[in-house]
Amino acid sequence: MMAALTMAADFTTWDACEPQYSQLPFFSPTLKSMVAVGTFFQCDNHILRVVSQEVTTVGKKSDLQALSLNEFILLQDSDLSQAPIFAGPGRYHVEVVQTLRQFRVSDASALKHIVFVLSTHELELAKYVGGDGMEDLYVLRYRSDGKAIPKTFVAFPDDSVFYPLMENSYALEVYKDLARIADAAASILTRAAESQSILCTGRQQLTIHPRTWAYLKNKLNVEAHRVDLTTFRKRTLAGMKTATYSQLHKCEYLRFETDGDMDSLVKTLGPTSILGNRVKRPKIEKPFAAEHRSILNQVMGSDERDEWKRRTTNRGFDICSDGEIVRLYVRYERHILGSDRDITSSQLQSCLNYNLQAPVGGDGVEEEMEEEPLLHRLFTHGTQFEYHEEIFEVHAVSPEQTTAVPVDDNYGELHAIYFITAAQKLQLLDLIENYN
Repeated sequence: MMAALTMAADFTTWDACEPQYSQLPFFSPTLKSMVAVGTFFQCDNHILRVVSQEVTTVGKKSDLQALSLNEFILLQDSDLSQAPIFAGPGRYHVEVVQTLRQFRVSDASALKHIVFVLSTHELELAKYVGGDGMEDLYVLRYRSDGKAIPKTFVAFPDDSVFYPLMENSYALEVYKDLARIADAAASILTRAAESQSILCTGRQQLTIHPRTWAYLKNKLNVEAHRVDLTTFRKRTLAGMKTATYSQLHKCEYLRFETDGDMDSLVKTLGPTSILGNRVKRPKIEKPFAAEHRSILNQVMGSDERDEWKRRTTNRGFDICSDGEIVRLYVRYERHILGSDRDITSSQLQSCLNYNLQAPVGGDGVEEEMEEEPLLHRLFTHGTQFEYHEEIFEVHAVSPEQTTAVPVDDNYGELHAIYFITAAQKLQLLDLIENYN
């Protein structure tokens, strides 16, 4: 019987919440892999980071007794009043806050859902690039006492100087593979128009770790179809003889063809896994943004799942792998934004509206969106105000958001706060008026 997650006494200090990265990884029967201390999990609706493990050693055998875990909660569930992060047009992240709460579990099998937590510093440096809208990707700026996360925070155990192994940790290996798969899908869908028709196909191939394939099958939750795939290679041998040889791969096929399947892909890899602009590569620092009459490439879902056939002309997204090499087969179509035949998918609508930070619909939202273009004109660069016993100044102003940074802060927007909605901008006006 799997051991349950239990609440323990809170950590007494923030230092006590720091993972003991120097401890050797522990074995997870559920993931069938070694997992490093400092890894983030989601368990029983809690976001948790492994702080330490307790083991008993008899002779040469060591047995896991318990894992100590630190809880992170969603920003909106905390007592903090900071505005949520908004890191540029088209970027949306779910924000979490670190607490002093401690949980314990005596069986590592209870931890089976890996998640990823990045700091704003890592986002700005683009050290770890993930798809906007990934369900298992969070961003961390604050502790529950309102203080900023220290600069010693690391997203993955591998980044700690105390990490004891040369090999990548489970979380980092999976995250890098997910980013590479998302990039491969984006390269298929972000293509210029010269050689494309209305209905198009594209394929990519890359290597992954077997644990990533297990993660995808568990996360995406679609039927895996077993397929034998034969590949042919040629090689020049001794004596300058060139020979062709074949190799049989025992593969599994994951097919995504319904609207629900498209949602699962977006939550796992981000929206660029099924959406792309039909344009040439834009110049550096001059990104292309879709607008009215822009031509997009998108994978459209259907209402029902068709009978399985390996080769099909139906729209969809296939992932085939033997656990080491993953092959992507994408069947997509042209989409003219705002045309008479515009059939906007829910995924496309969500992607286009990421910068709104609020669901479309409702009188309150419409009124709020009408006020925002006027409110931003009331703010001037350099205007100072007090917020949580710290002096800030307005750093950047745009119709979408107003950014403020601590005075005399040398880290740019690393410790910035953002005022996005009309209510938040009205709050900023009050703060400026009270301070001045």
